[in-house]
Amino acid sequence: MIFPYPHSAALAQVPVPYFYKDAVLLIYPLRLRDVLDMDMWLKSRVVKEYHDQVELLPPGEREEFVAGLSDIIAGINGSSGRGYRLLWSNADALLHLAVLLTRGVVEEDRLRELIFPNGLTEESVDVVTEMKRSVWRDLPPVPELKVVEKKPRYETTKEESEARIYHMLAEKYHWTYDQILDLTDYQAFWFGYMFPEEREHYEDIDAMIHQSKASLEARGAEASPSPKPGVIHFNSPEEYEAWKARQTSQ
Repeated sequence: MIFPYPHSAALAQVPVPYFYKDAVLLIYPLRLRDVLDMDMWLKSRVVKEYHDQVELLPPGEREEFVAGLSDIIAGINGSSGRGYRLLWSNADALLHLAVLLTRGVVEEDRLRELIFPNGLTEESVDVVTEMKRSVWRDLPPVPELKVVEKKPRYETTKEESEARIYHMLAEKYHWTYDQILDLTDYQAFWFGYMFPEEREHYEDIDAMIHQSKASLEARGAEASPSPKPGVIHFNSPEEYEAWKARQTSQ
């Protein structure tokens, strides 16, 4: 039996005792580095499965096959699609997940003997599922800002999306990649969370910007007047935050 993982425990990565047979295992929530480790394990497993087949293909077909396989492997992860199906239908994959959930404290051979004595079974899948659920907490919805939506000037690339969490936390807290990788998704969400006073701050800035624009349009101004000496004008909350960050770093 497991109980809901508390918010306070999730914020601190507190381990949960998991009782199974004659063992008591300490289960930890997966960190960002653990999720990436699991994804890389799954990618490597697919490469291993197809390696011999690639060698049997004639040179012309081999390059084409490898190019198509590379696209498939790039999209493999443990949370969806082919990677998800492989994870939950393979004893070795689930064993690796169990090792990650115990942070490597329990030896792999011990976990294999304990959970997978008969290979992949319905019981072994249920056990690893329970282990994962015992330290899992869903992310709450992201708060909505009551600001005028602006169509982004640039489309975000996949690489930029993957780097965003590192950039945001490094900029906000001056953390290194290693420090960020030791966070869980849940912790990363709350470290980047915008609390009510912060949302109010952004909304006030946005309201002032649009109120000023509306006032200019009402006067029939074709362009913004030249700023007065000593007065700084911001066109968006982002511009204000960027200016504030530069002042802090000077």
